[in-house]
Amino acid sequence: MEKSTNQSLDLSTYIDRIDIIGDIHGCYHTLVDLLLTMGYENKNGLWQHHERIALFIGDYIDRGIYIPQVLELIKNMVDNGKAIALLGNHEMNLIGIFTPGRNGQPLRSHKKLHQHHVTIRVLEEARLHYWIEWFKHLPLFIDLGSVRFVHAAWDDQHINLVKQYFPNNSLADNLEKAFKKDSIPGKALNYILKGPEITIPQSVLRTLKHTQPWYHLKEARIRWWDAIPQNPTYSQATLLVDLDRPVEVDISKLYTPYPADAPIVFFGHYSLDSHPHIIRHNVQCVDFGVYRHNYLAAYRYNGEEKLTSQNLVFVPYNKQDVILPSPH
Repeated sequence: MEKSTNQSLDLSTYIDRIDIIGDIHGCYHTLVDLLLTMGYENKNGLWQHHERIALFIGDYIDRGIYIPQVLELIKNMVDNGKAIALLGNHEMNLIGIFTPGRNGQPLRSHKKLHQHHVTIRVLEEARLHYWIEWFKHLPLFIDLGSVRFVHAAWDDQHINLVKQYFPNNSLADNLEKAFKKDSIPGKALNYILKGPEITIPQSVLRTLKHTQPWYHLKEARIRWWDAIPQNPTYSQATLLVDLDRPVEVDISKLYTPYPADAPIVFFGHYSLDSHPHIIRHNVQCVDFGVYRHNYLAAYRYNGEEKLTSQNLVFVPYNKQDVILPSPH
């Protein structure tokens, strides 16, 4: 099993007792609701289940204000062998903002600093750097053979490159190259932590301002788990629903569809705004947009060969979790 240096739990011993929990984004009260729903107990400050373990899929920070509480809960579980925590793209981005490269400049431009305004606001400076150091050692993915876990997207070619350039399965192996987007390791890492994307033309962005005014990105996330048809529309190829304009680029060059006969894969990242549901028999996203006041979801994996809706658990967003919008 691939694991990072700061997480010694052998997940393979729990292969039929894993609860995969989606992106939390500082929503501590909703996380507690979910843990209680799944039968976890808080014993002397340590959340635990008497026979199962949790796997957190990444994106613990930003957006919700209870980030310190979320991080302490998760790290305590990890330190005591009750959970595994993967790296998410938000944690990776924060590392880059506050880590200088050899030229003295931050590995990620401070033009992107606004993404982390909540995290910076609620964490004291010393604690911010403490958590950044912890994030550097979180595993990038886990492959147990019959089941896989990654924050955003799984592709064997990119996973193999990550194995090559990050042999201990953490950013600490090769930190500076991780943020060089045009390098081989940078491209591979961006694929698995952020997923394949397409740049949205200005003409389409103008349309989105009227039809989906909440959408503020200049890229669209590709539905890499689907076999996208030739000459697809944006609604067929990406998460931009109800956008029937054709995609202008050759989408097949940007991703490889996840095979129907491949091992089960779990991921987060995509903040699906629909009611929690099974994506496919061997593909499951567990991020259903809690920070959008939607749901925090988990899948209770019991070693089955095909995913079932009976093992999907979710709770509604808890209104105690204050979400602060981005200043941009």
